[in-house]
Amino acid sequence: MRRPGPKPRRHSNRGGSLDRDRVTLMQPVKRFTTAYDPAQDRVRIMLEQADASVHVLWLTRRLLVRLVPEIVKILTTLPKLRADASPGSNVEQGRSQMGAIGQIAPQAPVGYQEAETETLVSSMRARLTRQAVLIDFKDGEQTLQTLTFGETTLRQWLAVLHQNFHYAGWKDDIWPTWISVKAAQGEDGSIRLN
Repeated sequence: MRRPGPKPRRHSNRGGSLDRDRVTLMQPVKRFTTAYDPAQDRVRIMLEQADASVHVLWLTRRLLVRLVPEIVKILTTLPKLRADASPGSNVEQGRSQMGAIGQIAPQAPVGYQEAETETLVSSMRARLTRQAVLIDFKDGEQTLQTLTFGETTLRQWLAVLHQNFHYAGWKDDIWPTWISVKAAQGEDGSIRLN
């Protein structure tokens, strides 16, 4: 039985009641799974937090179309910030992308059925710090969760997003030429981050 999708700007608990004050997502995330849901025509991120709780963030195509170019811009900027690297050409970016995908270690996905809350994200923001790239997921002005990425994990997640766009049939001209790497895909065409 498929659960109904989330309603905008609300948190739904498994018991069906809505209570914004009870939801606290800003805990360390142990791991997460990103998957396209055809019934919802959305991407969901299942977050497993340090306390073993599972929370789902729903992302719309509209938000992802805005986020992907920000991620690409950050990834093309990173080599310029390192003193030992030249600005990344398409070939260099492609090599870095393939290297990151090659480092993906298979894991069991975070269980969707165990989700305690589901939230439709209303905005996202990518930030570059000296140590990492931070992506904030928000509901209105409230930051629900911030995910921290290094260059390799950000490239891996970008590949997973690209795969989800392909699976969804979303045709958007937001992808750089270096993102299309077939060598790291599985026999079924999938790329797994976890």
